[in-house]
Amino acid sequence: MTITVHGLLRQASQSLQQASDTPWLDACVLLARASGISREQLLASYPDSVTPAAHEAFTGLLEHRRRGVPIAYLLGFKEFYGLEFTVNRAVLIPRPDSELVVEIALRLLAEFPRAPHSPHSPRSPRLHDCCTGSGCIAIAIAHELPEAEVSASDISEAALRAARKNADRLIAGRLRLFRSDLLAAVPGRFEVITANPPYLTEFEIEKLASGEPREALLGGPDGLDPYRRLIPEAVDKITMNGYLVLEGGHDQHHNIGALMTSAGFTSITHYRDLGGNLRVTVGRMER
Repeated sequence: MTITVHGLLRQASQSLQQASDTPWLDACVLLARASGISREQLLASYPDSVTPAAHEAFTGLLEHRRRGVPIAYLLGFKEFYGLEFTVNRAVLIPRPDSELVVEIALRLLAEFPRAPHSPHSPRSPRLHDCCTGSGCIAIAIAHELPEAEVSASDISEAALRAARKNADRLIAGRLRLFRSDLLAAVPGRFEVITANPPYLTEFEIEKLASGEPREALLGGPDGLDPYRRLIPEAVDKITMNGYLVLEGGHDQHHNIGALMTSAGFTSITHYRDLGGNLRVTVGRMER
């Protein structure tokens, strides 16, 4: 018995009602992948029959999605800041809200004009992204600001491999990578340091149920343990009048700002994402 594209999508979206907030969209994306065509081509083929091979591949993808596997892991990629990043279960899936970190960092880097490093070699502004995961923040910044010196670090070797693959494909490898527990093994000093560290509690991770790596999510009993370590470490890694840019949970930013103030940062500023939630806190190191 044959089934049309539209009929299969209708059945699949109904089966995803409990697993997804966007069941029809998920079904379209997965069937397009299983069929080897674009979503636009899929929508144009509603009356057509689904081939047996595509039906079989789609059934497998659909079952994984029903079990809660994120679409990005099933597809193997996620778009972020206009770039397509390869993702796997070793890294967090890039979120649109994290694009705010990129936008803020780019504005701050613009405050540091190219300064003489030697009579014949100007020095570019330097940025380091801590807890980089897929490398999405660091690579997006390097893509937008080719003259900047951008580096990144992560404690996970598997995450660094993913970041290296993305950097090689998207910015011709123009990214220095370090394996480091926060900033402990990162050399040099930077005009801007960005980080999206783990900041969820055990309860929040259970609610999320995304299958993403726990070590990239768990921030201790109150979610703030990484900030208690990272912020003091950043003091000696930031140049005069440089900035620390931290993403966090919507209810954590006043505490993050207090930790920054205690460490000597000034001009503490909080930024909201497109949903109106507090998302990023910035502090300046004046000395």
